[in-house]
Amino acid sequence: DALMGNALNSDAFDLTQSPTVVDMGIRWLLVPMVSAEAVLALQPNVSDLQRLIKHAGVSGVMPFGRLPSGEHEQYEVRGLLVENGSLTEDPVTGSANACLARYFAAAGHTTSYRVRQGTALQRAGRVNVTFNGETIWIGGNTVTVIDGTITL
Repeated sequence: DALMGNALNSDAFDLTQSPTVVDMGIRWLLVPMVSAEAVLALQPNVSDLQRLIKHAGVSGVMPFGRLPSGEHEQYEVRGLLVENGSLTEDPVTGSANACLARYFAAAGHTTSYRVRQGTALQRAGRVNVTFNGETIWIGGNTVTVIDGTITL
């Protein structure tokens, strides 16, 4: 739709799949793109993205696209949000990746896979998604960026 195209500043949507709202405690709009390159090329329009988020009743938008075969990861994703009128991008988003896994499971795709996220931020986020029957596991390694103590 036009709002989505304006919000993501793109027309490189994968028309063989539908954008879908998935709720795993936090609602995300999942947007299939034609490729990982298309995901990385996105330059969202903040005001239209904010309208899209409000219209869809979601916390954020997760565009995703397939990486070329031979890569260690299968998908490139981005977690896009608007906070206080500014674009915020999450380098790794567990809730959105859980929604994406549920989206794939609903389509009958329950083969474990790996996601690359944070590339547009020069971050090397990697997420492992594992299906175990009806259970979906989201995992990966973490890096402590800030550590501290607050005394009140």
